[in-house]
Amino acid sequence: GEEARSLLSRGAREIVLLGQTVDAWGSDLTPPRPFSTLLTTIACLPGLARLRFLTSHPEDFTADIIDAIAELPQLCEELNLPIQSGDDTVLRRMARPYRVPEYLDLVAQIRRAIPEIALATDVIVGFPGQTAYPF
Repeated sequence: GEEARSLLSRGAREIVLLGQTVDAWGSDLTPPRPFSTLLTTIACLPGLARLRFLTSHPEDFTADIIDAIAELPQLCEELNLPIQSGDDTVLRRMARPYRVPEYLDLVAQIRRAIPEIALATDVIVGFPGQTAYPF
């Protein structure tokens, strides 16, 4: 909050929250706080025109974040939600805790709440031992 206030006081109009798993923010606080509270706090700051964040993690991306994107006008309707592989076996080998059906269900939830959202993803091509995609 304080860093965002400082940036806005110096003329910034857009804030981008950046982290490898930005939506895990607050899980290490005592008591834990949901990422959506940070989004709401920053979105309400005077002078803010746009708020963006990346990169999300499918395991940490919760319904309250979907609600925040849908409800906060400063929060841009764009989302980078990496899947990294379209194959459950490869995801297990990557030690990813999610599977393709869970990811697709999450995307469906997001699309229902925010039909016009711009979705982007990351895919790792050529993970060690991977010879072909199943599609």
